Amino acid sequence: LLASSAASDVYKRQVIEVTNTEVYVTDNNSRNFTYINGNRLFPNNKNILVDGDELTLADQKFEVSICR
Repeated sequence: LLASSAASDVYKRQVIEVTNTEVYVTDNNSRNFTYINGNRLFPNNKNILVDGDELTLADQKFEVSICR
């Protein structure tokens, strides 16, 4: 699943939380940062993810798909 050693270290510092109505990602001080749609996240802040967002962890990009 992981194509990058940089990304594998980053995943250890990400928290993805799913509630009944929302999906959030938090960057817990990763070395390579986390981005949503090209915008760098501030560490330790919960950020909402919506369908179609591009989530970037290190050099790995993911398209967010939320099924309801």
